[in-house]
Amino acid sequence: MHINGDGTGDGRGIPTGEEIVISGMSGKFPASKNVTEFMDNLYRKINMVIEVEPDIQDPEYPKHGGKIDDIDKFDATFFKVTKKQSLSLNAQCRQLIGHAYGAIYDSGINPVQMQDEKLGIFIASSTLGDKDILTDNCNNMKTNNNFFISG
Repeated sequence: MHINGDGTGDGRGIPTGEEIVISGMSGKFPASKNVTEFMDNLYRKINMVIEVEPDIQDPEYPKHGGKIDDIDKFDATFFKVTKKQSLSLNAQCRQLIGHAYGAIYDSGINPVQMQDEKLGIFIASSTLGDKDILTDNCNNMKTNNNFFISG
């Protein structure tokens, strides 16, 4: 059965021209190093939420959250990113670079073979606070963080 982006489909397996293909996935999740481990944790009904910073008394501060391990890990040499550039990328940008590569690899494509190809990789992400991070960094890019958007 083919499903369109709006959740509709022809129900008979005949392409309608608006199909979505998910060919590779990569990610890091609370208490899970990858998509497979996250899926296994969900199936086994493992609680991946922990109590965070119980000593903070701010009522607006969340009491529980999901912890992602090794957020600081990044192989700058492998991705041909300079030391200076690597240090200026925020952790989310570093993770995004690695997981974009991982999703391509997971799809069965060797990313090295794509080196001279004309292609686009489109990624959507949203968390609270990103708008402020992007606005602040883009407004101060000339003086604050020249490498924020690279990758």
